[in-house]
Amino acid sequence: MSARIIALLIFEDFQILDAAGPIAAFEIAARIVPGAYAIRTIAVAPGVVRSSSGVAIAAGASPRRDVATRC
Repeated sequence: MSARIIALLIFEDFQILDAAGPIAAFEIAARIVPGAYAIRTIAVAPGVVRSSSGVAIAAGASPRRDVATRC
């Protein structure tokens, strides 16, 4: 079974819990079924994205730019 890619789209001033909650949920699920999920953070432009609290998360590029720009 190949890993399902879970991509979380983040943007400037996002709420840290909006990213941390899903990341933690899929990280726990991956412990139960090793290799089932690959978690990624993505953004319209790859790089460091700051949350509303100032905490920054590194994000890769969205594989589909058209989807990321409509959000």
